[in-house]
Amino acid sequence: MFEPYLRFMGIINQEISSSNVMIEDIYKKDKDAQLITTITRIAITLATLFSTEVDDIDRFCSLSKLCSYAGLVP
Repeated sequence: MFEPYLRFMGIINQEISSSNVMIEDIYKKDKDAQLITTITRIAITLATLFSTEVDDIDRFCSLSKLCSYAGLVP
């Protein structure tokens, strides 16, 4: 009765594991993401996401523009 659900969960777990490996590979090459992880409670996944989302910080003319882009302020 639960076999289909267990199979499905196995597939999902494989996809999560594969995604985690990809994120770690990106993180190892991304010096900005590594620097971001020095902030307390910021782990690899969030640091990599933020770093790839921002891309080049120099494209923002001010800190407030960056914060607004990141959705931290209205």
